[in-house]
Order: sequence, then C-alpha cells, then structure tokens
Amino acid sequence: MKVLNHVIILAMLPDLFTSIRISLGTAVSVLFFVESYGTKYGMGYFIVNAWSRINYIDMYGGIIVISVVGFLLFAF
Repeated sequence: MKVLNHVIILAMLPDLFTSIRISLGTAVSVLFFVESYGTKYGMGYFIVNAWSRINYIDMYGGIIVISVVGFLLFAF
C-alpha cells in the first residue's frame, strides 16, 4: 500500500495533469462548435450570430470572452 501511495500515484500525477489540460482545451473547442450550430444559447451562438449580422465588435468580444475562459481553465 505504501508503494502505491508514494511511488505509483506520485509518478502518475504529471501525466494525469497533462491529460486534464489537453482535454479541457478539446472540451472548450467542442463546446464552441456545439453552441454555434446546435442551440440558440451560449457564447458560440453569440459569436456566429454577431458574425452573420456583421457586428464585428460583438463577435470579437465573444471571442475574447471564450478565450479568457479557456485560458483560466487551462491555468487552473
């Protein structure tokens, strides 16, 4: 049991945290595409809707918001 706690779990942690970081980035990008075309709510829909209305200020504002959220999740 001590070998499991002090060797195996500690050796596994860097790979676990790397996997979590990669999956968070994938989750944010998949969420953007699902919100863009699958619903009428969310930041992805807001960005695509602003783009179709040629409202570039709102579109880039939405891109910045989703980028900051993704960065904060990545940094956490």
